Amino acid sequence: MSEVPWAAVVAAGLVALMAPVGLRPILERLGTFDVPNHRSSHSRPTLRGGGVGSLMGFAGGCALAVTALPQDSVACIASVAFAAIAIGILGLVEDIRGLSVKTRLVLQFLVGASLLLSLSTTTEVGWVWFPLAILFFAANVNFTNFMDGINGISGLHGLVAGLAYAAFGVVEAMVWLIVVGLITAVVFAAFLPWNLVPPRMFLGDVGSYLLGGALGAMAISALIAGLNPVAALAPLSIYWVDTLTTLAGRIRRREPFLQAHCSHSYQRLTGAGVPHIAVASVVALFTLGASLVGFLAASGTLTVVLSLALILMLGLLYLGLPRLFSFRRPNSVPPAPSAIATPLDAEFVAKPSSDGRGFVRTPRQARGLDAT
Repeated sequence: MSEVPWAAVVAAGLVALMAPVGLRPILERLGTFDVPNHRSSHSRPTLRGGGVGSLMGFAGGCALAVTALPQDSVACIASVAFAAIAIGILGLVEDIRGLSVKTRLVLQFLVGASLLLSLSTTTEVGWVWFPLAILFFAANVNFTNFMDGINGISGLHGLVAGLAYAAFGVVEAMVWLIVVGLITAVVFAAFLPWNLVPPRMFLGDVGSYLLGGALGAMAISALIAGLNPVAALAPLSIYWVDTLTTLAGRIRRREPFLQAHCSHSYQRLTGAGVPHIAVASVVALFTLGASLVGFLAASGTLTVVLSLALILMLGLLYLGLPRLFSFRRPNSVPPAPSAIATPLDAEFVAKPSSDGRGFVRTPRQARGLDAT
């Protein structure tokens, strides 16, 4: 831990914490507001794009870190940072002007491919792993975006998962993983006050893409570097369990699985009236539990089979929470009175009206793969 450039970690957190002060008026002028509809978890237009602050903090922290670390750590940090920042910028473009589903997927695959190519220059990577890793990277970006649907959930997820990867770095003496994990943790923890305290801001796609890209790139890079596979995937397991079972259920029911919906387990909990921060904390707690199992696997305390069994049990318990407490299905939850009834796959942004007294609804391109 003595090799960790703590100044870079602290600077990343401070930039992420303070940047929204200057970003808010810019985002307001751009009109990047999310207007609620009958599937929304919020009831009033809320500014979107606050994740730019997290992006700035992450980029700045990684830039400072590479100047203070040995060359072998610099290569891994640079690879992870480039992939996370590039995918975050893609999310920012989506926030501001919108992109087609096809364009987003192609660009996500290209960023994933660039990550693998970069890693292959310093570590031997079998070509058979390229398509699997690229698909995994893109999937994690989208799954993280799907799960970013309530206040606090992404900030807490970034905090817990980032600290988990930092802990794995301690076990395996991977300084680069400690540093990137800590930077990820602090920049998303720094966003929590802006997300939880009125007037709130949302991360937007820029923030959720950054989070999914950073965590996905860390998992892939750590796995290639020799980290226990269970540990590498454990911090992501709850998000993946929620998303995969939700998509599988929609396909089984012959529902348009790419259409926006509110069928995730965490959405069913909030739809039943559980406060956002309580649900976000539950998700983070289960992620922490899975990460602890991964830590024990990385340290050799648990076997791979036992570790997988414990993570599976945690995932099943998480999925069973809505049924365990007899929560209603989301379709039975009536929309909030203030919600705007729009088609499920349509979305509007709110732009300030010319007289400055309110907002004007402006349709934007359907987001397709956004499920939250």
